[in-house]
Amino acid sequence: MLRLVAVVALAALAVVPASAWADDDQESTFQDDALLVYGTPAEQSNALDIMKALGVDRARVTVYWRLVAPDPDSTTKPKFDGADPNAYPSGNWDRYDTLVRLAALKGLGLNFNVSAPAPAWATSNAPRPDVADVANPDPGEFGKFVQAVGVRYTGAFTPPSASSPPSDQPPSPNPTPVLSPLPPGTASAARARADAHAAQAASGPLPRVGYWSIWNEPNQGGWLSPQWQSGQPSSPRLYRSLVDSAWSALGATGHQSDVVLVGETVAKGSNAKTATSGMKPLVFLRALYCVDRSLHPLQGSAAEVVGCPAQNNASDFVAAHPALFALSGLAHHPYNFPLPPNLKSRDPDFVALADTPRLVKFINRVLAAYGQARRGGLPIFFTEYGYQTKPPDPLGLSWATQASYLNEAEYMEWRFQAVKSGSQFLLVDDKPNSNFPPGSIKYWGTFQTGLLELDGSRKASFFSYPVPIWLPRTHVRAGKRFLVWAMRRDGTNGDQQTGSVQYAGLHGRRYRNLKTVTTTDPHGYLETRVAVRRSGTVRMAWHNAGGGLTYSRPVTVTVRG
Repeated sequence: MLRLVAVVALAALAVVPASAWADDDQESTFQDDALLVYGTPAEQSNALDIMKALGVDRARVTVYWRLVAPDPDSTTKPKFDGADPNAYPSGNWDRYDTLVRLAALKGLGLNFNVSAPAPAWATSNAPRPDVADVANPDPGEFGKFVQAVGVRYTGAFTPPSASSPPSDQPPSPNPTPVLSPLPPGTASAARARADAHAAQAASGPLPRVGYWSIWNEPNQGGWLSPQWQSGQPSSPRLYRSLVDSAWSALGATGHQSDVVLVGETVAKGSNAKTATSGMKPLVFLRALYCVDRSLHPLQGSAAEVVGCPAQNNASDFVAAHPALFALSGLAHHPYNFPLPPNLKSRDPDFVALADTPRLVKFINRVLAAYGQARRGGLPIFFTEYGYQTKPPDPLGLSWATQASYLNEAEYMEWRFQAVKSGSQFLLVDDKPNSNFPPGSIKYWGTFQTGLLELDGSRKASFFSYPVPIWLPRTHVRAGKRFLVWAMRRDGTNGDQQTGSVQYAGLHGRRYRNLKTVTTTDPHGYLETRVAVRRSGTVRMAWHNAGGGLTYSRPVTVTVRG
């Protein structure tokens, strides 16, 4: 231990500014529709408070077309103006109205993902009953719905004072979530309830939403169908029309300068070519953009079979589909569970997290093929990510492994220059699927990726998420410096955060400071280097403004030689 002290003594009190490889505008996003869409106002408020305390910048929220639409089970469209928000049952908007007021009150951004399921009167020719609400959605009707949403959340719309009761709607996927008490130092549950009452009682214009994404996972049969018809891609053609309509609707309602994301693709797919089998993301995107495997615009019959123009003139295609080229960024869900985030996919058409350079190269070559190359490249937004855990899922990862993988994923996203947001899918685990026997694989077929269990138990990731740490190399040489990457997510954006890299021997309980570091990145990222002479554990001890320390998870370092 004396040799360790000699190594670190000179550095122990030095303040070292950290450099950043990634852009300084990368956001932390979070999604939990069971709480934010289906929850009571108090549950919405409490969930937002927890997200804010964890350091989240923005919540992704699905605006379910079917939840807002009138007579969603009818196959005949009711007589109403789908582009007018006042033409919908006003109670159907309440959950979203309350949410936007709560988010504004608490200083959290929102990403409104306008998506399926769709009302029955806007779908047709379902290949199977279980995908009827995502089958061949009418792009014109979807555009009207997006226009209604856009009008309502311009920042100038005042809802009627009297709200009609909501129409019949599907039950919540998680109707009675039990939330953990808020972390120390944050607002109490009573404050969350008070905020909820205030949001419900508020009058005047609704806050503006200025961040949008179009549809969810259009390369999955559970969200858009049919995926394939007669062996040819079908969902890209459907999605292209939906994007065209949504883009026009947002532009017509004053959102032309907002962030608008296209894609929302999931990372993997199937070799099968059925109406409901998932399509590999790069197969989907090639057909969406009407390019061949060499990323040249399709022509002739090869174009026509995937719904593209036979004479695919670049300028005409760009003019016909402006959203595909003027989009703010490409949204993607780079899931890789149960595999580690650093494992690359063998399939060249998959895009898990480690395959991000493949996606970046792909989309920028496509844009260039149409003469629409972006200076600096098109931004990539990761809008869903997570890992299943055991407990509760028998096939999930341990809590410690989930925490480690999420920290590593954050580090990888930070390294990828094109990535503008990372995401955590779920605060609280989903309920099991009660349609199947307890303990069966399908019983746990829902998402168990939360930081909290359904009963409120805090997983290891609940504590590691606000203060991630990652060591790219954990087998090091004695006295040779190695990289420590860390983040203070729960600090105030723009404020410098100070912390100490600490070390303890394998059999010691007392940590010692190796180096004091201060962030320069506005979102709290840093990297620094330290050295040790014996195996042990390394952690970050972040200095809190009111005194005390917040610790990262410990990482074991093995010294060789």
